[in-house]
Amino acid sequence: MNLEEKYAFSTIRAMSADIKAKRVSPVDLVEMFLQRIERYDSQLNAFITVAPELARAQAKQAETEIRAGHYRGPLHGVPWGVKDIYDTKGIRTTWGSPIYKDRVPDRDSTVVARLTSAGAVLMGKLATGEFAGGAIHLQGQVHNPWKLDRTSSGSSCGPGAATAGGLVTFSMGTETSGSIMGPSGSCGLTGLVPTYGRVSRYGVMSLSWSLDKCGPLCRTADDVALVLSAVAGPDENDPTCRKAPFTFSGFKGNVKGMKLGVVRNEFYPAERAGTKDLFDAALTKLTELGVHMEDVELDPQYPYQEILNLTDYCEASSAFEDIIRANRFDECAQKGRMNNWAAGLAVPAADYFRAQRIRAMVVQYTKTLFAKYDALVAPNNTAPAGPIQNDNGGTRGVRVGGGTPEGPPRHLANMCNISALSYVSTRCGFKDDLPIGIKFVGPSFGEMKVLELAHAWEKATTWNARNAQYAA
Repeated sequence: MNLEEKYAFSTIRAMSADIKAKRVSPVDLVEMFLQRIERYDSQLNAFITVAPELARAQAKQAETEIRAGHYRGPLHGVPWGVKDIYDTKGIRTTWGSPIYKDRVPDRDSTVVARLTSAGAVLMGKLATGEFAGGAIHLQGQVHNPWKLDRTSSGSSCGPGAATAGGLVTFSMGTETSGSIMGPSGSCGLTGLVPTYGRVSRYGVMSLSWSLDKCGPLCRTADDVALVLSAVAGPDENDPTCRKAPFTFSGFKGNVKGMKLGVVRNEFYPAERAGTKDLFDAALTKLTELGVHMEDVELDPQYPYQEILNLTDYCEASSAFEDIIRANRFDECAQKGRMNNWAAGLAVPAADYFRAQRIRAMVVQYTKTLFAKYDALVAPNNTAPAGPIQNDNGGTRGVRVGGGTPEGPPRHLANMCNISALSYVSTRCGFKDDLPIGIKFVGPSFGEMKVLELAHAWEKATTWNARNAQYAA
């Protein structure tokens, strides 16, 4: 087996064991991944900027340190990529927009600095939907590595495609209203949205100040926990960052006795999408693992989606007010989103604060849910990634609210984002050779609970054994 066959789709855990034992060199790994990027990124369009000089220098440093016995931990020498809204010193950070195509920061974001300190090797900047929204960026659209005519979903589309496509071993994305969950489901990854305040956002573009979260996209729950351990914790440069480091020493490997709330409304589209059997089998498997389950319906009195939309639009319009008031819409890759933000400037302050009062009530409501349940379970995407569309990037195969004439409203994704919850998606199977994801939702700072569930699920199934077929 050659280097590419063994490591292109390797987990962090497996790769780091070989790096530590000096069975593989970080320098050789970087060269292999650079060759894959050159060969395949013309198909995926997942990178905005490749950083070969930096990657080679960091890999050489890692190799030298490890040979000298200075091993920093499980990320030492492991290649990774970062969404292009995280600042990287001396490397352009475009926010996915033609307006900022030449922007070069003079600092590293806290997350980049912490991963560099952990010895991880940065391969480059990964595509983001313009200003961390949608799927269209200054270099077009990202293609799904499972089927190239399909979308890789929302704004962390580059991290999703690059990780699933074997161009990096893990990546960092962000979520405001679905930008980690979307690519995780569409690309078949294990993606985590940590609690708001768990991971510093210093040096990361702000879209919605009270909603933005930074989180990893990986191949397994175990890998996610390793990355979260490196990036979580307090940061004096980010006043919203809590004194809550995440320490990971391994999983218990047993979820027996945990109580899950099955958010049944979220499952109803699966029958029409032809994926009901996957989710039925998933719930059966969880029962076999000793998990107790009970149907739960989210309280319908709260306008979850309206709160999310109003918060997102108003805070984004504040963040990008200079662009809006200068009427620079024609310079943008996604002109329609700018119109939404322009409307956000006209929202009365009374409406915004009313929404935040209701939002506080939703947060209290979630506390009652998690006093009863260890976690909630629901589909992440009931249908596979949709075709790429020129106007909006395509559909990711998941509804995030509202409802249809065929069924009741689905509120979970919106509730998650407005309530500072922790949640993870992992593979639940495949439909038409495209991945389908299942989601575990936990309380604030409940990352270990949802990762324990995802890990147990992954160990009990074989879905994670498949790799994206474009590169097979």
